[in-house]
Amino acid sequence: MLACYTQVLQLGVDVLEIEPLPNLPIIKD
Repeated sequence: MLACYTQVLQLGVDVLEIEPLPNLPIIKD
């Protein structure tokens, strides 16, 4: 499921957990 094509309201869940991709570095600003 790609985030750019996914509408949050269409997921049908009460809680949404967002995590960084494991193969990319975490960039903090």
